[in-house]
Amino acid sequence: MDIFSQISEYLEHNPIISTVLAIIVIALATIIVYKVVRHIFNRLELKNKRAKTHIIFLEKIIRAAIIIFGIFGIVMQIKPLQQFAISALASSGIAVLVLGFAAQEAMSNIVNGMFISVFKPFSVGDRVRIEAKNLAGIVEDITLRHTVIRTVENNRLIIPNSIMSNSIIENYNYSDENTCTYLDVGIGYDADIDKAIKIISEVVGAHPDYRDIRTAEQMSKKVPRVVVRVIDFGASSVDLRAYIWTKTYGEGYNAACDMRYEIKKRFDAEGVEIPYAYQNIIIKNPTEDELHEEKSIIDKSDN
Repeated sequence: MDIFSQISEYLEHNPIISTVLAIIVIALATIIVYKVVRHIFNRLELKNKRAKTHIIFLEKIIRAAIIIFGIFGIVMQIKPLQQFAISALASSGIAVLVLGFAAQEAMSNIVNGMFISVFKPFSVGDRVRIEAKNLAGIVEDITLRHTVIRTVENNRLIIPNSIMSNSIIENYNYSDENTCTYLDVGIGYDADIDKAIKIISEVVGAHPDYRDIRTAEQMSKKVPRVVVRVIDFGASSVDLRAYIWTKTYGEGYNAACDMRYEIKKRFDAEGVEIPYAYQNIIIKNPTEDELHEEKSIIDKSDN
């Protein structure tokens, strides 16, 4: 009798040990498969950055399925629980129906998460803004139930996938590698508008993060490197707008802050006025008749 036959015979006479060994094997197999799947998907993420969102979502579904099958396999090794597991599997159709009614919102989030993964209106790493909720930030994670967005303040917004799927979303990274930030500057009506536009153009164009997005055809037609337009005649100012093109929104925001500082210094040095609101207060000295009338009103109110 060889060693394997001896082990088999021993396990037949010791069902508890056999069950424990089976549970250990299933648990180890589940852990190994789980880690292998995770390693495979991590490599896929590195190779296919454009499909990162789809890969992450698919990975989570497969990992959840591995854990469920592992738990079910362990339960099946325990005889008192075998009948329960078989009954649960046989009645899974009814259970799914009941759970569907009881957890419609949860199922909606899972289904919408799948739609987000397949149609990819946004991906992990994209900067998005939800118009109706006035919320904006960087997409940090997409789970089976919700989407995690990191705000500028470094807070996390946990938003259900059903809301993300049904909302109007502005995706700043959807189609173009460059982003545009507006830089609005007001000048006085008596200021030299041509000088102001020249200063703004020079300051914007000199910033290291500014990107020249002109095509070869536009360059041949001598289209300005920096576009500055008059956008409004305000109550006390002529409003100018420069269009700042940068790689990311964060770079655009920081660049606009730097440019405002430089523009203010250039305007001060070259005599371009930046108007500000002010009020004139006129103090009128009352006449004797007005004082007498006011005193009469006060006396009547006292009586």
